[in-house]
Amino acid sequence: MRKGIVFFCSLFVLAIFFACDNTKTYAEKLADEKKAIQKFISARDFKTITQEEFEKDTITGEDTYVMLSDGIYLNIVSRGSENVEDTIQTGQNVVVRFTEYDIFAEEITPASNYKNPYEPGNSYPDMFRFEQVGTTLYGRFITGEMGIGSNMVSAYSSTSVPAGWLLPLKYIRNGAHIRLVVPSKMGHLTAQQRVLPFFYDMRKIILEKK
Repeated sequence: MRKGIVFFCSLFVLAIFFACDNTKTYAEKLADEKKAIQKFISARDFKTITQEEFEKDTITGEDTYVMLSDGIYLNIVSRGSENVEDTIQTGQNVVVRFTEYDIFAEEITPASNYKNPYEPGNSYPDMFRFEQVGTTLYGRFITGEMGIGSNMVSAYSSTSVPAGWLLPLKYIRNGAHIRLVVPSKMGHLTAQQRVLPFFYDMRKIILEKK
């Protein structure tokens, strides 16, 4: 009996040791995220340029990404409309088709409304309202009768738009197509909590007329 108790206690101590050993600090998770993003970029042979280079003409070539503030990588496939008046304004609604790709899991997520493996998930684009106060940007997904689709809200139980979606809007116009690598701190709430980076292919970015 005594040997059984000692054996059980030994197993318990080992379980605690391995559980603690497998628990990573936030700094370690950030380091893992950075490595995963670099691996993702290298594996696809993406070229990168600085924001200073990008600001000269705000154009990126094919498979060329500019690193914006806070670690966001942006590729502008198409700027969209040639009319400068078709640039985003505060209070405007944005309709978007997108694919969300989990860089760690290496798979398309159920939040996607384009190329979603679950076909009904592709039925409708998502919609959000863009707001800007000074230099601060906000975005909130619209659901219900006013909204079109609600994949992001259904997947992550939050109406907050990832900050990484908002920063590139000033560089594009109605009908744009962009690709983004968004680190966790600029992602949705789940990405922030679990330190997860995502890749987005955002097409048919439609700015509703005010």
